[in-house]
Amino acid sequence: LEAVNPQPNPWEFPFYGFEKGAFTEDNRVGPYGEYLKKHGLNVLDDPHSFTFGQHTTVQSAWPKEHHQTAWIANKAIDFLQDHSEETPFFMWVSFIHPHSPFNPPAPYDTMYDPKDMSLPIRSEEEISKWPKVYQRRYKAKDGHHGGISYSEFTDDDWQCLKAYYYGMIHFIDDEIGRILNVLREKEILDQTLIVFTSDHGEMMGDHHLLLKGTQYDCVTNVPFLFAPPKSELQNKKWNKLCQSIDIMPTILEYVNVPIPKGVQGQSILSAFSDPSLTPYDDVLIEMSKDIRTLRTEKARISWHSNDKEGELYDLGKDPYCLNNLWNESEAISLKQRMMESLLDRMTCNQDPLQERKALC
Repeated sequence: LEAVNPQPNPWEFPFYGFEKGAFTEDNRVGPYGEYLKKHGLNVLDDPHSFTFGQHTTVQSAWPKEHHQTAWIANKAIDFLQDHSEETPFFMWVSFIHPHSPFNPPAPYDTMYDPKDMSLPIRSEEEISKWPKVYQRRYKAKDGHHGGISYSEFTDDDWQCLKAYYYGMIHFIDDEIGRILNVLREKEILDQTLIVFTSDHGEMMGDHHLLLKGTQYDCVTNVPFLFAPPKSELQNKKWNKLCQSIDIMPTILEYVNVPIPKGVQGQSILSAFSDPSLTPYDDVLIEMSKDIRTLRTEKARISWHSNDKEGELYDLGKDPYCLNNLWNESEAISLKQRMMESLLDRMTCNQDPLQERKALC
């Protein structure tokens, strides 16, 4: 049997939905791997997330001009240089970093002094109230994706990790600057909408943990910069609950393109200019099929379906989520209200598609 309209090799074009593009991932297979070979570099020489412990901190084996971050920026610049200034375009540039293992190239690996890094937000008391999944990650050793028990990390370890992490971010800032300079040179920066965001944050020692896989704010509260050209919206800070699924409809409304039926997110464009508007009283946060979270301005509840456990935090009294109230009798009323609201949101947001499978 032959598939109908089979998808081509995942690293080759035409790629459905895209006119042009270049793909790379943590393991660097595909076009970037071919690029490294062409320049005499072995893809296995530099740590990546499938062969090294996730806590690794080391200088990249490659100079910054051959690093994955620079390669991604170069591909974006190539597209802009070849594109006519008179023709509208949409370009998505997605950097792999900052990501574990923490291996920025020189000079970014030494740009930040670990001694200047703030210590993680955590408490010893919170550990006993964790769901089992967090306790397993904290104590795990052999076979754990991170390669080491986080319970063994010292303050110096966490500060070192953060210094390398900041170096990665600085590198990306510089590469985005190169992309913006091309827009400026082509005299189209002042007519280009620029949106910056991230798929998730990083624990970086907060609550004694590393990487992602939790529902703490340090993972779910991601940056979102919406920079329209020559607009009254510029230089305004907006602090409201919203969701990543709102980005697409917001962009579509800004460029006067109809929002397709069935889109679960909503445009939040009007709320940018009118502080009195609140797009959401609460937001639903989902991770795989295991954790469902409802976040309001005043509380957060997370249901861990595998272990029938959960998290409940009163953000007014406990903004850093250090005291889990899930099993506390004095929080029964709050837990019931939040759980009812969570179940209501889950019912209204059923996804008819099959569960997405991915390596990371």
